[in-house]
Amino acid sequence: MDFNKNFVKNQVSRELDVISAAMTSYIKGVMIIDNEGKILYVNTAFLRLFGFRSKAEVIGRSVDELAPKELTQILLKREEILRRKDKKSEDFLVYEKDDSKIYIKTIFSVVVNQKGIKIGHMVVFDDITELKQLELALKDAEKFGESIVATIREPLLVLDANLRVVFANRAFYQTFQVTPKDTEGKLIYDLGNRQWDIPELRELLEKILPENTSFDNYRVEYDFEFIGKRVMLLNARRIYHNNHITRLILLAIEDITERVKIENALKESEEKIRKAYNRAEFYKDLLSHDISNILQSISLTIGVILSDPNITREQKDDMKIIDTQIERGAKLIATIQKLSKLEESPVKLESIELCGILKQAIKFIQNSFKEKDIKIKVITQNEKIFVMANSFLLDVFENLLHNTVKFNINFVIEISIRILSVQIEGKNYIQLEFSDNGIGISDDRKESIFQRADQENKSVHGMGKGLSLVKKIITSYKGSIWVEDRIPGDYSQGSIFFLQIPEKC
Repeated sequence: MDFNKNFVKNQVSRELDVISAAMTSYIKGVMIIDNEGKILYVNTAFLRLFGFRSKAEVIGRSVDELAPKELTQILLKREEILRRKDKKSEDFLVYEKDDSKIYIKTIFSVVVNQKGIKIGHMVVFDDITELKQLELALKDAEKFGESIVATIREPLLVLDANLRVVFANRAFYQTFQVTPKDTEGKLIYDLGNRQWDIPELRELLEKILPENTSFDNYRVEYDFEFIGKRVMLLNARRIYHNNHITRLILLAIEDITERVKIENALKESEEKIRKAYNRAEFYKDLLSHDISNILQSISLTIGVILSDPNITREQKDDMKIIDTQIERGAKLIATIQKLSKLEESPVKLESIELCGILKQAIKFIQNSFKEKDIKIKVITQNEKIFVMANSFLLDVFENLLHNTVKFNINFVIEISIRILSVQIEGKNYIQLEFSDNGIGISDDRKESIFQRADQENKSVHGMGKGLSLVKKIITSYKGSIWVEDRIPGDYSQGSIFFLQIPEKC
């Protein structure tokens, strides 16, 4: 009789050891709640997942006292979820960590005692951020210990000190297509026609684990007989007797084959993109170089023509206009090259005197359109205004003024530039307002003109290409740009371009 009692006692102790070790080594969070909503147990993974420092912060509390609130809300729904006929799980967004959203799948199950009476619930929390799909079907368990192990999605083996299988969960049998009869009591290396006789696994179990309490995330690749080549992550933990002799070994197995395939495909894709980008950069540099050489040759030819004493004054003026446009084209190529480099590295800003740059741009426009009657008025209270920018600021002003003149059909082109200081959210900006009497910009195009190319209206084809550069430059200054009607409600009466650039402190 005493023998039977001791046997039962040892059996219960053994099962509890298995359960405790399984819960401790389990990579997902676990919580057990009684019928009144009081928390009875949480494992280490739960504490780590939700940021608790110790079990004392959680155990004994009611589920409606927990934070974050999303955790409480999902736990309060446990009865509703368990009443479902099929899906006993729920996904929810918990919080943001390192600017990344963390999603959790909760899996609920009912915990019953030996008489089949419900004594509470068990909840498994799985971080599914990197997993696209996670399907885990749960069934009410007949025994307390087996119900806990059954909720583990990954294959799990319990080995004795001699590496023979004491217990394997359902996921193990399903994954590796073996039966309990062919598994329990067998040496792990003999399982499934010796498909687990893997050199890496022998080293882990016979050399590394004996010298350590556990090992985590050891990667093993092997071509299994029934399921083919697989990549596995192995995690193991030793369970000791009171005399520190190894009693059991828990071996958790995670199949990461599909994840590895995706990672490899991603690496190949990244390599293709990198090569394509390098080719594009090469052709871009080659094209820019050749066009620059062509423009330089034309400029030299114009110089020869201008040195001819027989050239008329009218011809000389025409040649100078052409030469000015060639210079602008060459400058545009250089600007595009610089902007391309800016996308690859942080923008360096410095203190720039704005009014002097604006005067240069006005002079350039007046020389470029000598045949037009252009009246430009600058309204400012200060002659020296400093902003945080760089040499691209000249390109901003030249592009804006060039578009203003180019898309104006009036005999007299009127441009007003108003400069003032504004404060936005406690920061000082210099605001420039470029007002004109041009053809204007319709409401449906007031945003698209700043995109890479605006081709909706062929009559103003090309405006967006220059303004997209302006937008990119102003954005790099941490400023803003937008356009409004000069006369509110009537875009045909001209436009006002607003620029806001951070002022030098």
